[in-house]
Amino acid sequence: MKESGKYIVFRVNNEEYAIDIDRVIAIERVENISPVPHLPSYVKGITLSRGHLVPVLDIKDIFYHQSLAIEDEVRTLVLQGEGFEYGLLVADTKEIIEISSNQIEKIDLLAHFELSYMAGVANLNARLITVIDTAAFIRTLEGMEEIDSYINELKQEQQAT
Repeated sequence: MKESGKYIVFRVNNEEYAIDIDRVIAIERVENISPVPHLPSYVKGITLSRGHLVPVLDIKDIFYHQSLAIEDEVRTLVLQGEGFEYGLLVADTKEIIEISSNQIEKIDLLAHFELSYMAGVANLNARLITVIDTAAFIRTLEGMEEIDSYINELKQEQQAT
């Protein structure tokens, strides 16, 4: 982990989470999500972002098994994954903050595979923010290989036309 960095903070169920700003490509309004059948419930579909097909994941569904209601303040964080870009639906983006590595505490409970994407908890003057490792996050989700294949097929079809 680097000494310090900038993180974008967002809210899910009144809890705060942070993602390294270097992994964020864009913050967009939610528009035109096309559903894709036979994928996990947290995959809301695909959308077009800056000319790329991007799967859209509902982080509230992933964390709490509840769908996020699409309202004006809901945003899509478009993130760079290892094989493809993907979008995370979040209730709102609160701010961009600087967090140093000594402010992030590792929690033993987070070592469990299903929580391995949680890099730790930033303790900022009684404000606790869970820091997410986006590379580990995408690896823990079921169906990501299928989504990657689906996106690649759509790209090939677009290139052929």
